[in-house]
Amino acid sequence: MDFETAIREIITSIKQREFLNEAEVTNGIVMRILNSLNWNVFDTTKVKPQYGIEGKKIDFALCYPDNKPIIIIEVKALGKAVNTDEQVLIYSFKTGIPIAILTDGQEWHFYLPAERGSLTERRFYKLDLLEREPNEIVEILSSYLGYEAIRDGSAFKKAKSDYDKQYKNKEINASIPTAWNKLLQDKDSTLVKLIAEKVADLCGYEPSEETIINFLIGLNKTPDTQIENNNQKPLKEIKPITNGRNIGNGRNSRHDEFRGVLINNNVFEASRNSIGTLEAILKLAITQFPNALNRIQTQTTGRSRSLISKQKSGLYQNRPDLEADCTRPLPNSWWLGTNYSKREIRNFCGIVETSINREYGNQNIKWII
Repeated sequence: MDFETAIREIITSIKQREFLNEAEVTNGIVMRILNSLNWNVFDTTKVKPQYGIEGKKIDFALCYPDNKPIIIIEVKALGKAVNTDEQVLIYSFKTGIPIAILTDGQEWHFYLPAERGSLTERRFYKLDLLEREPNEIVEILSSYLGYEAIRDGSAFKKAKSDYDKQYKNKEINASIPTAWNKLLQDKDSTLVKLIAEKVADLCGYEPSEETIINFLIGLNKTPDTQIENNNQKPLKEIKPITNGRNIGNGRNSRHDEFRGVLINNNVFEASRNSIGTLEAILKLAITQFPNALNRIQTQTTGRSRSLISKQKSGLYQNRPDLEADCTRPLPNSWWLGTNYSKREIRNFCGIVETSINREYGNQNIKWII
């Protein structure tokens, strides 16, 4: 049986919930995949089960050369791979093993323990068997975990390249707002000149330096004093919030309370009602955290309707009335269904937040409906 056929059978078994515990995941998924990747699971010089590290047992150590661990694998029951990153990383880091893998059979988390960043940031790849095509899964697992790729060194080179690219992009994205704010604060002469020239190109009149600087100063004000959405009053103060509810002293009017989505304590988008908050957090996911969308769609799709869809007709089954009246467009050709109660909307917002954090680590997202 070829590897892709084995992957298809494993996916079917996962969907049918045939793996009830860690032992079944180990024997039915992990060992089968390792064997398909040309690891001799019966040769303990290459695949060491229950490998001991400082009195603890790791499920597998893969060795190359013989008896020299190069990868450790920690196996959990389905759905139990959450928040156990630290354990497998610490074991790997202490022994100098370059690659660590945490899996529950469905999700495969690949780490470079010796690299920079938080535990989540040291993860260079995450693979969910239910969210990728079998041929893609074969290619990914072969490149990171295949015996030949380990033996010729290409697996580690690819892992390091993917990690470096991911870390570089993170640093760039974090620095762009700082760079922009610095240009605004310093009233950079080059920036002022570029704006003046572009304004002159557009209208034929060149603005004064003072006019441009006043504009830049306005841009540099904090979001909570600038954002005005859908004719609401400017948000002069953001009341203390927690996900899903306001915390206040009971004396503020409805218009003085913030409703919407924040990320890292900055306003992403204000809203007028609960469905507006749901729309805002989905916009955040689509534009900034697209890898979370498959998880969001899977967890919010029911028998007769879906929260989001690439097709407007995919939101409601056999309900053209709802399709006409209860839908909204989202960025990147997504559509949102809006025929939900406040309780359902609260639940969906929580799913979106959790999905983003599962894919990208804790992003400090707060929402209020």
